[in-house]
Amino acid sequence: MVLYRKRKKGWKKFRNWNENVRYDLVVKSISHVSVSGSGDVDVEKLSGDKCTIKISGSGNIEIDEVRSNKAIVRVSGSGDIDVSTLSANVLSIAINGSGDIDINGRTVELDVTISGSGNFSGNKLKSEDVSINLYGSGDAGVWATKTLNAHTSGSGDVTYYGDPSVQSRTTGSGDIRRH
Repeated sequence: MVLYRKRKKGWKKFRNWNENVRYDLVVKSISHVSVSGSGDVDVEKLSGDKCTIKISGSGNIEIDEVRSNKAIVRVSGSGDIDVSTLSANVLSIAINGSGDIDINGRTVELDVTISGSGNFSGNKLKSEDVSINLYGSGDAGVWATKTLNAHTSGSGDVTYYGDPSVQSRTTGSGDIRRH
């Protein structure tokens, strides 16, 4: 589903738009959310075998609940993603830029890659097996119960909760430490 705005006299590019435009949509189910630009999106529930959440720009996404076998969350730019409750077998996180991702809930496998200054807050996301790669100044907090494989090659820090078996490698000034 793609949403466009049309005026009575046809399509128009808006400059210096002073009004907030709000659309309330009711759909049976939704499994993908994508924001390009500066718009904000609030979603009650995202569900499906594969769910995708993407931001490209400065817009923000807030989701109350995500239920999926595989969830993919991507930020390119300065936008933020906040998920109140997630339940997934596999969760893949990628941050390229300064945007932040905050997710609570549970997952079996968590894969996090940060290339930039964005931060990942997953310390309330109970994960069995976690793989994390930091290539910039972004920080990450994770909760691992079985295994943690962490690599930093920049100034970003990994803070982990839980008592997992840890394999770590640092090639920059970043730290990997238990909370």
